[in-house]
Amino acid sequence: PPAACPPTVARVPGARPATGASAAGMDELGTGGGAGAAAAAGRGPEAASGGGGGVAMGDSGGGVDAAPADAAGATARRVIASFEHVEAADHLPEPFVEFLRANGLNAEVFAVAPAQLPRFVRACPRAATRVDAASLSADFGTPVTPVPWLPGFFALDGSVKIARSLAYSRGDVYGIDASSGAAVAALAPRAGERVLDLCCAPGTKLAMIADAMGCRGELVGVDVSRDRLAACCTVLKKYGIVRHRAEQPGWRCRVCVADGASFDGEPPEGSVLMDSAVENVRSGPAYKGAPPPKRARVVKGTRAPETGGGGGDGGAAGGDDAATAAPAAADFDRVLVDAECTHDGSIKHVAKFAAWGWETFEKRFLDPARIAGVVALQRRLLACGFRRLRPGGTLVYSTCSLTRAQNEEVVQWLLDAEPRAELVPIDGLVAPAGGGAGGAGRDSSKRPWDKAGLPHTIRFNPLTTGTSGLFIARLTKRASE
Repeated sequence: PPAACPPTVARVPGARPATGASAAGMDELGTGGGAGAAAAAGRGPEAASGGGGGVAMGDSGGGVDAAPADAAGATARRVIASFEHVEAADHLPEPFVEFLRANGLNAEVFAVAPAQLPRFVRACPRAATRVDAASLSADFGTPVTPVPWLPGFFALDGSVKIARSLAYSRGDVYGIDASSGAAVAALAPRAGERVLDLCCAPGTKLAMIADAMGCRGELVGVDVSRDRLAACCTVLKKYGIVRHRAEQPGWRCRVCVADGASFDGEPPEGSVLMDSAVENVRSGPAYKGAPPPKRARVVKGTRAPETGGGGGDGGAAGGDDAATAAPAAADFDRVLVDAECTHDGSIKHVAKFAAWGWETFEKRFLDPARIAGVVALQRRLLACGFRRLRPGGTLVYSTCSLTRAQNEEVVQWLLDAEPRAELVPIDGLVAPAGGGAGGAGRDSSKRPWDKAGLPHTIRFNPLTTGTSGLFIARLTKRASE
């Protein structure tokens, strides 16, 4: 099928534009994508998939069994081969079809039933019993195969209800999309670092980050939704990320309700829902008495983020240059910005509206003001995350949208506005021998990502990978000259 998102010419400081075959079909950045954003009312639940990567998340403990690459991915290949495509335009509303056309997206992506996609689980490295493909196959009652490019992750039939399994009930595994795991692998957090997750709910990526750190260092999770953060706290407790403080010396994990677009590096007073340094964190006054902040407003236009300090209400953006932001605490070694988006890359998310009614979808996601506003919000989130990043640190920006307007163009906006920002290669993912990074005939079960429209960026296409769609960019902050 056609590529999910045509690449764009990269105006990256110090980088040469793509040439030859990789530049075929490219057009100038900023064209063909103006309608490519829609404001999401809130991040949808994590798809049941898996993450991890070259940082050995998942095999850091003794409970995970690695598997040979030639056997891994069989479930994904089998399910993808069984796709029964229909004419997507026959069941999609015309406004959404126009949205896809305007952004160069393939409508066939949405002709796949969600149950036809594999689902993924990640093994908890603190599992009391050994977790491998054989034990999970017996528990789930269906063939389970390891994912070769994400250590500790397994693929299985998408119709399986993992919540009914023994492994899930005792906290040996949890569901998270494989593409989301790739974003954490690209971040590559390490023990002893300070790490910030600016849009952390519902918590599965936060748990992966903690595992990669070996629960040593400091981890701060921020989200604007109190309800979703409650689920996040449950995940962290169930999988042993937050236990009694005496059991975790050298480790602090905090989860707070705050506006990620104006977070100043420390949780606002009264905002912390969970703190591993505090006993009985979920029953204390910080959890019950803290008033929720005002939700960030989706604003018209695509101006740059506010330059003021944190704790704000996410109001109208000010200024036109992220580089003019006021100095603030920039002391995190790594920052993950998995920004709100239209969710058009998530087949499971879009499929819900077939039951709820497409009219609801059009009002919530295709309204022109909201389409413009979500890009402004994404810019503000990215700029805030970059301000919090120390020089030499690593920032990962990702969305589950397939559009350029919410991905390449948002990243390019930061590169143009901030001279210290630089795209760097994503080296946290395992690429087994025999897998290509795109092109005809590649084995997507071994290395499923495609090159995106900026240097060193990648994209997961649901139609060819079986995962949720995801764009990933990895940036660093150069020291001031």
